[in-house]
Amino acid sequence: VLYLLVNLKKEQTATRLILFTGFSAIIWTAYFYNFHFVGAHPSPFSIFQTPIFAIKYYLLVSTGFLGGLIPVPVILVISFLAHVVLIGFLIRYRSALNFNNPLWFMWLFIFLNLLTIVAGRVGFLSLEQALSDRYQIYSACFWIFALLILSNSSLFPFRALPVLGLLIVLLNVSTSYSLFSLLSTHKEKLENALQSVLKQASRPDETYFGVSRARTYIHTGIEKG
Repeated sequence: VLYLLVNLKKEQTATRLILFTGFSAIIWTAYFYNFHFVGAHPSPFSIFQTPIFAIKYYLLVSTGFLGGLIPVPVILVISFLAHVVLIGFLIRYRSALNFNNPLWFMWLFIFLNLLTIVAGRVGFLSLEQALSDRYQIYSACFWIFALLILSNSSLFPFRALPVLGLLIVLLNVSTSYSLFSLLSTHKEKLENALQSVLKQASRPDETYFGVSRARTYIHTGIEKG
């Protein structure tokens, strides 16, 4: 799809939009096929019931690659300022931007994915969930594509491209470090859970899972971590 978008002529913007919309619809339909709510799962409309919390959740999930490096309040401030600068650039220098660049569609797709995550998870009312490792690739790609779009405009001379490249490398390093930090924390939680199960069980058949069964599940999680 990206190849098709790249090779279309500038005046074929409508065709690009149709391709983007069509393939996005196919991807999301396939992803949500046979979806159903489980017990106690919040409604996606929770985003309208707690808008301030939803905004905070978005700010965190869009910069989740910093999750293993700095505290949540600091990430919120950094994310807010980064979005203000980005939006300011897009508005102030919109005439210099190349809107025929297919990277816009990739960036928009990632942005819509982030909004989908917010709608689906904000009802759990846990900001820490926004920093989950499974969302960090999206957050890194969101800013990487934003930098690529800006670097492809007349805003930046060629000499600025190495700086943008360095920022992209830093985003990848930060994401990798954050992922390993979160995996280490998750492993520690599993080990603590195992010890808790063993301490509370006087007899294996008196526990909910049984000590041996719980040990098997938790040990499997630790090994995967």
